[in-house]
Amino acid sequence: MANMCASPDIIKILEGKNDKFKYLTLCASDEDEEIVKAAAGAMCMVMAESPLCVKKVFDVLDWIEILQFLLSSSNKEIQYRGTVIVYLLVCHDKQSAERVIDTHCKTALHAISKIDNPELVLPKAKEYAHNALKVCAEQWKLIKDPDAEDD
Repeated sequence: MANMCASPDIIKILEGKNDKFKYLTLCASDEDEEIVKAAAGAMCMVMAESPLCVKKVFDVLDWIEILQFLLSSSNKEIQYRGTVIVYLLVCHDKQSAERVIDTHCKTALHAISKIDNPELVLPKAKEYAHNALKVCAEQWKLIKDPDAEDD
């Protein structure tokens, strides 16, 4: 699935007036971990290339639950993909960042960014979680800087 997502033709199809990207997003919360990894990986690839598809995440009724599912997964690869998706969402624009950071995703990002055990969190997932928080703090001024000392 993810290999096809590199194709501009596939991206155009997913950007179209249809529910294909919505279905892909819904697949990211499937019971089968392999389907979740494939769907979330495809989302990462497509969202990195298509601002239209970034916005389409919010068309899914359960988008918050899907993001939380990905971020809280005990499967490190799924969690990593979740952090990339959230990072792409918060980088897109202030409104998208606000919608995401005003959910429990913020708590999940903080938790992931603080875990130092690579058996629990992939270092690249920790980095994406931290960077998502930094974008929300520095670029959009929505939260306190995650690196700031607590008073």
